[in-house]
Amino acid sequence: MEKGRSGGVDIPMDVKRVTARPGIKQDEERVALQRGPLVYCVEGADNNGKALNLILSDKANFTTNFRKDLLEGVVTFNFSRRQFRGQ
Repeated sequence: MEKGRSGGVDIPMDVKRVTARPGIKQDEERVALQRGPLVYCVEGADNNGKALNLILSDKANFTTNFRKDLLEGVVTFNFSRRQFRGQ
């Protein structure tokens, strides 16, 4: 590659549901979402203390979207409102 040029690699990173190892009582029936090497979870501190009230359908399908306008560029998860309920 010539000096001053840059390249890129496009690696598919599907969203996966991650569950805790069986036997970890604090994490029973809880999930996190993983995209590539990054793992995302919902925490009460970011959601007015209501993280445990959020329910994600087992059949939820995810898509991703790159948002250049957020924090100089981030990938967001997208799914229908019916698949995610908060109380």
